[in-house]
Amino acid sequence: RVAVAANFAGCLEVLAQQFQESSGNTVVPIVGSTGRHFAQISAGAPFDVFLAADEKHPQLLIENGLAEAASCFTYARGRLVLWLADSLGTYHLDIRSVLVDPRVSTIAMANPRLAPYGEAAIQTLENLGLATDSGAGIVMGTSVGQTWQFAVTGNTDAAFVALSQVKNTTSGRYLLVPDELYGPLNQQAVLLSRAASNPTAVLFMKFMASSSAGDVIKSYGYLIRDPED
Repeated sequence: RVAVAANFAGCLEVLAQQFQESSGNTVVPIVGSTGRHFAQISAGAPFDVFLAADEKHPQLLIENGLAEAASCFTYARGRLVLWLADSLGTYHLDIRSVLVDPRVSTIAMANPRLAPYGEAAIQTLENLGLATDSGAGIVMGTSVGQTWQFAVTGNTDAAFVALSQVKNTTSGRYLLVPDELYGPLNQQAVLLSRAASNPTAVLFMKFMASSSAGDVIKSYGYLIRDPED
């Protein structure tokens, strides 16, 4: 049972299929926001592996004795994008210009208290000086997955989502948010202590660190190591 951050759900589907084909074992994904998963794990939820969207929550679980420190590693570095609805027509190439354009009446983002991608969206607005200046209304999703649903169902003009969500879609267009506008989205995997002796969970963690898994992860637009390494 893998608690997975919503931005990585599509990629995990592919990885789970590969893992099942190579090992004969089944992955059961539980998709949601990183913050909500953290709360559930802290309350005793029966998950085996946590694929978070940040470093903070896995490290807190380790500190609280709920996850195995030796197992923790960064499986992906996420990228934030600003998705734009087709209805906006030809558009600016500059993110700040988009965010202040009167044609953009609503901008969706994940709740920053629950989702690292939402926190990255807030950081982007603040670094552009738009936390209070933007005239657009903010629509909050409980996760970046729900935020993407707001976008594809036509319920927002723009949305801060993950590159992995828009990379293979024909809905709308997107601008890659410059890395310097938000903190690194270093997404960590950790084996939960309750599954320390679970051979399938241990094997899955090894698979996630493999080159074959890395190839799939990169195909979804993630970085799999720090560019400075």
